[in-house]
Amino acid sequence: MLALLNIPESLIPIAKEYLQINFIGVPFIVGYYFVSTVLRTFGDSRTLLYFILAGTVVNAVLTPLLITGFDIGVAGAVYATVLAYMVSFLYSLFYVARKYSKHSFKLQIPKWTEVKTILELGIPSIIQMIVIYAGMNVILSAVNAFGVDAVVGFGAAQTLR
Repeated sequence: MLALLNIPESLIPIAKEYLQINFIGVPFIVGYYFVSTVLRTFGDSRTLLYFILAGTVVNAVLTPLLITGFDIGVAGAVYATVLAYMVSFLYSLFYVARKYSKHSFKLQIPKWTEVKTILELGIPSIIQMIVIYAGMNVILSAVNAFGVDAVVGFGAAQTLR
């Protein structure tokens, strides 16, 4: 995957470590978005702001602390991000469990009409996200071809946007 993105040879170990740590956070990211969907279903989109705010504060505090304070480097940044998503997910999960404890959530196999509706609504969104991320990867691959300085500059610019 890193070779397809033209990652400069000197950055491959760092990029590999970054991705491995980032993949640890995937369950928290998916869990957070699941809980977000549940809250939106109940018409409570305002509370999501508090979960994102908590995660942002955790990320803002931990990133410089882990990068420089504990001298972890780039891995510190991704650890901070994973921990921020974990905080957002757990905070939102406890909130939903407490606030909506009277509701019962029962897992069941969806009916065909429900699957059809999900696919009709979801496939255009999936295609849109594939196009967006494919485009981002093409741009990233082009930037990576210019070497380490370009990668660092592009990464910094992406962080500031």
